This record gives sequence, structure tokens and C-alpha cells, in this order.
Amino acid sequence: MTRPAGAQPPARSVVVLLILLSALLAGAAVAVGAMVVGRQAKAVSSRPDSVAVSPEGFDDARQVTLTVTQGPELAVDARAEGILIWTDCEPGLQLASAAPVFRVRSAEGTTTTVALSTQLPWTTPVGRLDRGAAVADLQAALVAAGALADNPGEAFTDASWRALTALVEVPEKADQIPASALLWLPESPMSWQSCASPRGSRVATDQRIGGLTSVTAFAVDPTAVGSIEGPRHLVVEDIEVIVEDDRVTSQPDITALMGTAAYSQWRLTGGQVPIVGTYRLAETLEVGVVPASAVLPGTAAPCVISDSGTALSVTVVSSRLGRTLVEFPGGSAPSAVRLDPDVASRCP
Repeated sequence: MTRPAGAQPPARSVVVLLILLSALLAGAAVAVGAMVVGRQAKAVSSRPDSVAVSPEGFDDARQVTLTVTQGPELAVDARAEGILIWTDCEPGLQLASAAPVFRVRSAEGTTTTVALSTQLPWTTPVGRLDRGAAVADLQAALVAAGALADNPGEAFTDASWRALTALVEVPEKADQIPASALLWLPESPMSWQSCASPRGSRVATDQRIGGLTSVTAFAVDPTAVGSIEGPRHLVVEDIEVIVEDDRVTSQPDITALMGTAAYSQWRLTGGQVPIVGTYRLAETLEVGVVPASAVLPGTAAPCVISDSGTALSVTVVSSRLGRTLVEFPGGSAPSAVRLDPDVASRCP
């Protein structure tokens, strides 16, 4: 390189300074690169090979639609010839024990027929001096309906006879109550299924007034039941009842479900609005929550590897979005499980 005439060569100190500066910059670049690589290596090496097991309660709750099973229709017929001046009949309306059913006005007067749920039907008049198991059965029905405080047994007392005559609207001094005054309900409550005779119409003896039916069961679709065995309960609104063989058949439980708004909507819409409930285990299971990757296939059952390296067979009760719920044998869960895929060969 040719210097212009008269130019002076650069001072040696300046050259040395430039060399030192270049060396410092190169060293800094190497150091920064080493730090980045070191951080990446540290991030990889800090990846956990085990994860804590989180305990949780699990009741396998799932939403179900109920099927209502009804019994055969019970015919309700007029007991006397006359004018039907009043009737309780309205499709879907419930009829409970000790409630009036209809009134017929005839030449002999007005007869009120009252529903009564007894073990056996009454087909003959009821006499003040009658005795026996049938009388005790009738008085038990009065107690159950709240019309009588205590059941005096197999004979009428003044109090029980007074309660019965008041119920069927006959004079207390009457010695006999006609069979037409009592309508036997095999269950209570029952629901009107159909109505044949309107109020104000003339009816003949044994003419059809309407038909009653009862709910015999609320059923759950068996396919809605999970694979977890054990007693289950059904919850509809604030009512919780026992389910046996995918059905609710206990009369008190059926009555409780019939008292819900969901059942009323189902009834009023002719079944167009379904009854929806929650179906869940009666007893909550204690399970552990682990990542899906921690559950390994085994010959007999899935397993996990505890943090100490022990293989534990598990039952998977639920798995969703990488979150797996497992039940441990004996309910004793380890504090942590391993995520190392190399341990898969240890599963039994």
C-alpha cells in the first residue's frame, strides 16, 4: 500500500491497542456462546424424571336421561247413577290416598268417593262394628294419609270412625259406609291417565269416569353406567335416591322423584321434556392424578413406576386431556411416579 507523500506512519501504541481490542471482542463472543449452550444444557438436564401424585376424590358423575315406567291403567267408574257434580280427573294430575275423587248427586243424595291406599281393596260396605286385619289395614291407611294420629288395631274406635266418616263426608252417627264411598288405590300417589266423563254430565252406575296409572320405576340407560362397579345414586334437583340394577323402584324414592319440577315438566309435556339427572357412585373413590405418560401398559393391567422404582398395578378410572385418574391397590398411592420411558420393561 502506498502512503501519500508527507504522511506519517501510525504510532506503534495505536496498533497495539487495536490488537488488544480485537482480542477482547473475540473472547466476549466465545463466552456468550458458552453461556447460551450452558443454559440449554441446564434446561434439558433439569427436566424432571418423576412427578408428584395428586390425591383427588372421584364419584364418576355423569348426566343421564331417565325413562319412566308406568303400570297398567286402573279404571275409575261411577258408583251410582246421577249427575257428576265434581271430579278430580285431569290427565297427569296426581291423586293421593285420602283425597276425594268425584261426587255424584242422585235421588238419594250426594255421594263422595274418596281414594284410599290399603293393602287389599274394599269391595263391601264398612261397618262400625267390623273387626279384623282388614280394619287394621284401613286404619293404617288413615294414619299414613295423616287423617288419624294412631292406629288402634283391628277394631274401630270413636276417633278412628270419626276420622273415616269425616273423610268420606257421611254423618258420624252412621253405622255403615257404602263401598261406593271408597276407591282403592294399589299405590299412592297415582296419576290420571285419561278422563271420560266431564263435570256436569249424567253418569250411570259403572260408567267410566277416567283411568289412573302409577309410576313403577325410573330407569337409567345401562350404557350410561361406567366400567367402575359399585352402588350408585341418582340425583335430580335436590333429591338423591338409591339405584339398583339401573332402576329406582322404592316407592318412597319414586314419590320423591315425582315431586320434582323435572317430573312435572315431563308430565305436562307428555314426555317431550326429558327428566335429566346425575348418576354417580354412592361412595367417592380416592384416586391419584398422574400425567398420561406415567401410565404404562402391562401384561395383566396398566401400571406406574413409583419414585423408588417399584412397579404398581393401577386401575384407570378416567383419562382426559393428558390428565389420568388411577386407583391404586389398597388405596395407598405413592408420593410420586416416574416418567422415564426406560422403566416400562419393569411393568408386570
